[in-house]
Amino acid sequence: MLFLKSVFSFIRDNWRAVSVVLIVLSYLFLFHKVETLSDENAELRSRVEAEEKISAAAEAASSEISDAMKVYYDARLESLAAAQKAYADETRKESERFTVEIDEIRGRQRRFSRSLSDLGERDPDALTCALAKQFGMKGCVK
Repeated sequence: MLFLKSVFSFIRDNWRAVSVVLIVLSYLFLFHKVETLSDENAELRSRVEAEEKISAAAEAASSEISDAMKVYYDARLESLAAAQKAYADETRKESERFTVEIDEIRGRQRRFSRSLSDLGERDPDALTCALAKQFGMKGCVK
């Protein structure tokens, strides 16, 4: 208790000097805090800049990948369109060829039918023999 009384009495007797010391200590403490905060701020600023660089690099890479994928899929679509066109052309040509062949077969069928009809009107036995020969059957007397 005596110690506290002596401290208080020293402060009361030398209050101006104690005030100056307290003010100087306050300024020193605040200056230290400002320096510490400035260092922390600079460190945070450098981290933010590094993260921005990383983000920009990732965005650029993503953009490059997107562009490459677009080129690839555009090429694939063009290739597919060309293949579809080629298939359609081949299908059309084949259809035309089949149509021509069917028309030829129908013409031969009409000619054969006419010749059989003519033969049947002129000589029915000859018609029977012609049909038997056509289908590889025996029994033609002529």
